[in-house]
Amino acid sequence: MAKRIKATTIRDVAEAAGVSQSTVSLVLNSSAAKYRISKTTQAKVTAAAEKLRYVPLKHQNRALSFTGGQIEDPIVCVFWEAYFDHGPLKEFFQGLTRYKNECNDNFEFAVHSYTSGNLANMSRIINSGIYHGFIFTGLSDEDEAFIASIDTDAPIVIFNRDLGNLSAVLVDNYKVGQRAASALLKNCAASLVCVNPQNMHKNPGIRHAGVYDTCIKEGVPHDSILNLYTENSYNGGYSAAEKVLNSVTPPFSVFVSGDTMLTGFVKCLREHGCSIPGDAYIVAYGNSIVSEILSPSITSISPPTSDMGYDCVQMIDMLMKGAGGKGNVKKHECILTYRESCPEVL
Repeated sequence: MAKRIKATTIRDVAEAAGVSQSTVSLVLNSSAAKYRISKTTQAKVTAAAEKLRYVPLKHQNRALSFTGGQIEDPIVCVFWEAYFDHGPLKEFFQGLTRYKNECNDNFEFAVHSYTSGNLANMSRIINSGIYHGFIFTGLSDEDEAFIASIDTDAPIVIFNRDLGNLSAVLVDNYKVGQRAASALLKNCAASLVCVNPQNMHKNPGIRHAGVYDTCIKEGVPHDSILNLYTENSYNGGYSAAEKVLNSVTPPFSVFVSGDTMLTGFVKCLREHGCSIPGDAYIVAYGNSIVSEILSPSITSISPPTSDMGYDCVQMIDMLMKGAGGKGNVKKHECILTYRESCPEVL
């Protein structure tokens, strides 16, 4: 077995220089002037790094990939969409923290926000050598193309997308649509509506395909299926409900494919005297907490985001240790929870 490499870490340099780890990272990655770090502090960091023979992380990663060694204090970067309310960020980081507490207390995490479709603007951060691994979330088609061009020795894991040649943790979004449709069809509503967030992600379209195909297979006429795309927000949900009320005669079933728009959708229906359930039956995808606190409570189909976050960092850890290769995929089952808006028919 190869001898484990115990490299000098940023933490070691920070302690020797009497500064924070972030200051060390900025100085050693040529960003000191941008963040107005004094010349005196820069000199202290440089001297400490030279004395301890610190090796930049990107070179540590390369050496470790050939020796089977381990990184002492891994720092994992998570790229998350700039709109933090568009996704269960809290649950995801609960999973990361659980892995840190149970398996490797030395793990540290950093979050960089980005606008979907503009991940390429983060090239400087990805290539900085600061991070030992990357978790990418909320990717658009343009972001996928950029990730294919990244040249880094640090392991990469994709959250809830399958890019084929990269490791990923995901749910089967087509199956999500199938299960949502099956739950709604039990109530025998005359029409079915699929409300999707209007963004550059493939997942809502995949979920809609699962809904549509299941309805057709069960004999629902295609002209009784209404498909809407709207802004993934409270206002987007409200306007989508207005369109539904102007287009479809109750009773109808609705799959809301984004929980951020759910509150607006439900409020609009209630303000227009639409009873839930009765006139409308609703199943929503996403954060089950939102679905639980609404009145009436909403039947939801939710990804186990905390467990998925746990698996993302576990996969990073294993890749750092040379266990397994690129392209590993871990699939999770979504959790269907029946509530008032679409009760389970026994």
